[in-house]
Parts: sequence; structure tokens; C-alpha cells
Amino acid sequence: MATHCTCGSPLPPGASFCPRCGRPLVPGVGEPEVPFELPAQPEPVPQELTARDYIRAIGPPAIAGMSLRFLLSALVSLFGLGLVAAMLGIGVVWLAAYYAVKRFEQRVAPVSGLWHGFGVGALTGLLCYLPTLVTQLAVLGGPGQEAFLEALQEQAQDSPIIAGAATALEDPTVFWGAMVLTILVEATVLVAGAGGFGALAAKTVMNER
Repeated sequence: MATHCTCGSPLPPGASFCPRCGRPLVPGVGEPEVPFELPAQPEPVPQELTARDYIRAIGPPAIAGMSLRFLLSALVSLFGLGLVAAMLGIGVVWLAAYYAVKRFEQRVAPVSGLWHGFGVGALTGLLCYLPTLVTQLAVLGGPGQEAFLEALQEQAQDSPIIAGAATALEDPTVFWGAMVLTILVEATVLVAGAGGFGALAAKTVMNER
């Protein structure tokens, strides 16, 4: 080990620096430290959503919506307020769609946009309507058609318009055409309206982020 620095000054045993000129005597001592850099974090991979993710989010609101719709319709119809029952049922489905989008945002993944919210809401509305559609087709395909015409003919005594409709609906082609049109209109109102409420919910959750 050197006993003198290059400047000529004697070095004490075990010295790391020259006491006179400050020159480092041990390799690495006095050299600037290299800053430690964390490894670059990989870009987050977008979550690939599956049908199970959607069902997990919209299933409970859809079940609650269809159940409450049937309950309200049954209760209100007891008082002969069929139109009120229909409007309440539609409102329940739309609110279920709104909640389904909020639930999707909280439990599955962020809603990507208004169209995404519209799709989630519309799917909720469709699920709410499917049991009604099956029931309608089952009833109309059985004794429901005759019962419907009989009820219409009873009301026809007080209204010439209803009497004309009852006569026209006796033709099977006209009857099923009218039923299909009614079903399409009802499905469009429910599903499209639910989609609109889904888009509204998507806008709300995106503003809250």
C-alpha cells in the first residue's frame, strides 16, 4: 500500500483520502453515485370483459326490475288502472337499467363511454322484458286469444270503434299482426328507454371519476 500521495504528502495507515490534497486513495471512494432507477412499469393491459362479467353486473338489477314490474302491474291492475300499471312497469325497468350501469362501474370495470352505458342499459331492459314476452306468446297461443276477443267484444257494446276493432281482430292474420306490432312497440319502448337511462348513468359515473 502506498505510503505517500502523489502530491508528496505522507499518508496515515488506512487513509481513504489524502489529508493534504483530498485525492481519493481507494477505488470507488469519492466517485459520484449512479442514481437508482426503477424498472419501467408495463402499460396496463385493458381488461377483457366476458359475458359472465356483464351478467354479474346486470343480473340482480334485471331480476329486481322484472319482479317489481310484475308486482306493481298486478297490484295496480286490481283497480282497473291498466295504463298506470304499464307506465309504472316501464319506469321500473328504466331505473333498473340506470342502476345496472352504476353497478357495472363499481364491480366490474369503468364504463368506457355513453354508448357502452347505452348497451348495458339496453341489455338490462331486454332481460327484464323476456319473461313478459314468453308469457304473452304462451297466453296468446292458447286460450288467451279467445279470452282477449271475448273481453273486447264485451267492451264493444259501448264503443263503435272497439266494435270495429273486435270484428277486424277475428281474422287470425289481423289478430297476430296486431299482436306482433304491439309486442314490438312495447319491446322498443322498454329496451330503447332502458338504453337511454344507461347512457345517462354512464355520463353520471364518468363525471364522478
